[in-house]
Amino acid sequence: MPPRAVNVEPESEESEEDLRSRGDERRARQEVETALAALSRDLVELSPGQLQRLGLAESVLDAVQSARAIKSHAARARALRLVRGALRGSDWSELRVRVDHLVKHGTVPAVPTSGPSPASLAQEWLVRLRGEGTPAIEALITLCPSADRTHLRTLLRQIDKANAPERKKKAEQRLADAVQSLLRGA
Repeated sequence: MPPRAVNVEPESEESEEDLRSRGDERRARQEVETALAALSRDLVELSPGQLQRLGLAESVLDAVQSARAIKSHAARARALRLVRGALRGSDWSELRVRVDHLVKHGTVPAVPTSGPSPASLAQEWLVRLRGEGTPAIEALITLCPSADRTHLRTLLRQIDKANAPERKKKAEQRLADAVQSLLRGA
């Protein structure tokens, strides 16, 4: 019997998109929402002076100030969802970097004028890697061929295995640092 002909044509990007399941899409969206929820909580916990130094958009600042005034847990959760909604329309990854820098160092870094900063790109990749997993690793390797697939998978696994919040934060920071150094080299 003759061997079967094997289709050796390279898969197009369109067929790769067809391979993504609804569950994959849902996990990616859920990871973005988790990042937005954490950012909205952190914004509400900042003092009014720190909020002013961040230079937030008016809609975000109004939502944060109204959420700060609410004491009831259920009502505050609804208000945090409104903050999250206001953040969706802004450059939330850049804002995440600025809030982290403000909390850690007490100063706000300047807003970059020539596109997104490497730190905000790293934050976007961090969320994408956490949400998409292997497809995002492959996309990052395409962008940065010097990336080590095994190392990135190990860093992602460490985030997933972290039991304590501080260990999870450290693992996320290690991944963000690795991605940021890759993006600088690209």
